[in-house]
Amino acid sequence: MDLVRMQEEIDAEEERQSRLTPEERMRENGQELQRRLECEPAIAILLQRSPPGHMVRAECRAVSCPIAAMSPSDKGRRIMDVYRAVLVSDEDQYFHISCLEKMITLSSLAPSRFKLDMNGYRWRDGWPWTWGLMLRKWFEHSGCIDLAKIAEYIDAYDTFKEADSDFMTQWGEWEHTHRRECAADLGSCGCPPEPKGPVSPMLEGYKTEKAKICSIGEVLRHPYLERLSAQIHTSLHESILVFPEQEPCGGEAQKDGSNLEPRPKDEDNPSPMNEASKTKEGGACSHHV
Repeated sequence: MDLVRMQEEIDAEEERQSRLTPEERMRENGQELQRRLECEPAIAILLQRSPPGHMVRAECRAVSCPIAAMSPSDKGRRIMDVYRAVLVSDEDQYFHISCLEKMITLSSLAPSRFKLDMNGYRWRDGWPWTWGLMLRKWFEHSGCIDLAKIAEYIDAYDTFKEADSDFMTQWGEWEHTHRRECAADLGSCGCPPEPKGPVSPMLEGYKTEKAKICSIGEVLRHPYLERLSAQIHTSLHESILVFPEQEPCGGEAQKDGSNLEPRPKDEDNPSPMNEASKTKEGGACSHHV
């Protein structure tokens, strides 16, 4: 009798599911994911740069993936977008960002449960991807940013860098003339005054209230998405990540103080570097690679 009742419940659930629209299925899928995140504090979602096309294996795990529904091919679930999301757990699950946005409010999870992937990528010789300013600030402030303000800063920064380059040329010429050829004191020798460098712009006024949150999709579609990315500076002893922007409270360009090393190609992590290693070894399921 229990088996009969169990089968009836299964049939009833299948009937209920069949009446749902794709959007309703997606929302239910998202509610399940939200409950899982609440019950398993160790798991997180990472935003990743997708590997080159010939290395793409990851398939979207959204129940009603609209991209897969539109594709006549059985490979329609493969994530061909430039960026993708991975739910890092015992069995990593990949998603189109657009699908994940329909399932769950990603800004509410950033930056504690939804993060930028800082793992190494095999196709970058083991180095991590260096994320642009807009994405870094979106995660830092949980989506509460004004993209137009950040774009204005990026334009101002580019103008500053051009002016700074011109200044360095002018200063070099001035130093050669006055310091090396002129024996008199500055001011009494007739040489032009020492040139002054441009003032670096400050990144400010871009944070918004929670009522004005922008979506991760808006950031990913912005033409300045990859502009002003962090830079990896290396020396004989260490590699550090340097952020070029300046904010009023931060003073000079910030460093995160952490050492960066290329990850071994067989180290276990959910990055595309590791996926490619699994593919090469022939030991991965389709949704892992």
